[in-house]
Amino acid sequence: MVSLNLNNMISTKLLWVAGIGSILGAFLFHRASGWWERRRVYRRRQHGLRAEAKVTKILKRYGYKVRGIQPSLSMAMVIDHRKVSYQVRPDAVAKKKGLWYLVEVKTGRTATNPVFTETRRQLLEYYYSMPIDGVLLVNADAGTVHSIRFSGRNTKSHQHWCRLFFFFLLGAITGIAAVYVI
Repeated sequence: MVSLNLNNMISTKLLWVAGIGSILGAFLFHRASGWWERRRVYRRRQHGLRAEAKVTKILKRYGYKVRGIQPSLSMAMVIDHRKVSYQVRPDAVAKKKGLWYLVEVKTGRTATNPVFTETRRQLLEYYYSMPIDGVLLVNADAGTVHSIRFSGRNTKSHQHWCRLFFFFLLGAITGIAAVYVI
């Protein structure tokens, strides 16, 4: 009888120790995983900040001049017949041979791919944010620059040529009319 009671007490104590150990282990795992996630986010942010610091040097190597860093651009959308304004903030504005570009700096393997869904959507939003000639995707890790344009939109230079063609036609029609009147 005594040994059965002793085994029962040992089993109860082991269950308590295992239960407390499990709770303590779960608590420590939760704290450690939170710390690890904060560390991971901090490291990614620091890597991104270092990449943005290199953007001027990389763009200069490709012949671009940086004209602004992280400009705030106002955009609007219509939701249920109501205009809603919001801000976008590209990493930079650059110019080359009279053409203006918004710049997005990326690092890593997937985000630097212009057809990666999140990157493509961000570039598209920048492209439509203001009349520009294109968007530059800078891969800060590789030190490369991709010039990107999307179809189905009048860019600033396309608008320039349309205006020039319009005034040419207007001048030609005026000249023809003047010949017939005289």
